[in-house]
Amino acid sequence: MCGKTEKQEEKGEKNEKGHHQQRKGHGYRDQEKSKLSDHCHTLNSIFGNRLQELRTCNLLEFQTWSKYVRHEAKRRSSNINLYQLIFLKIFRSSISNQCPYFWNGIEIERLGSLHKKDREFSHLRILKTIRNSEELREGAIEQLETARALLRKVETKANRFRANGYSEIEREKLNLINSIYTTLEQFENFKNETIRFERQRAINQVQLRVFQHALEGALGTLNSCLNNKLHLRTINANIGMFGGMKEIKD
Repeated sequence: MCGKTEKQEEKGEKNEKGHHQQRKGHGYRDQEKSKLSDHCHTLNSIFGNRLQELRTCNLLEFQTWSKYVRHEAKRRSSNINLYQLIFLKIFRSSISNQCPYFWNGIEIERLGSLHKKDREFSHLRILKTIRNSEELREGAIEQLETARALLRKVETKANRFRANGYSEIEREKLNLINSIYTTLEQFENFKNETIRFERQRAINQVQLRVFQHALEGALGTLNSCLNNKLHLRTINANIGMFGGMKEIKD
């Protein structure tokens, strides 16, 4: 029993909350209607006799009317944003709620057609923007492909230049190695010739000295031999002279 009473109390509280929210919602709608009515009177005071022009305005003129509201609010030293908010709030609320408000006989539901035209115009503008973006995207893709082709061409040239440069460097390196090897061979040959010449020169000097010593020895021997013969001849001559003198004396 206690559980049932608690559930009934909870249901009663929920029902009361629902009725309160409904009453609150109705009160909010009434407040909105009264505010919209005040807004209508406010715009009535701004437009005056020009409301008949608003009846036949098109979508582009709607923006002109918005600028006119801003100008009037500025001229009256009033809150500009407030008047624009009033103008747009009446416009939007009349479309969303289909409220039959009137500005001196002008149906606000007529603004729904303006809003529809505005949506169509926005749709066309969006489609135009999409087409422009597609064209820009295609142009960007073409430019990107052109840039890629140019980049590939430049890379091919760079690879060719790099290969040619590497081959030229290798060729110059081989030429330098060959020239250095030739120079080293020439230097080695010159060194060998110099060593051979110096060796032959040393041999010739030794041979000359040996020949000089042999010649000096031979000359000494010859001199000694000549001296001995000369002495013998001198002695023989003296003996012969002495023999002749002796014969003469005899």
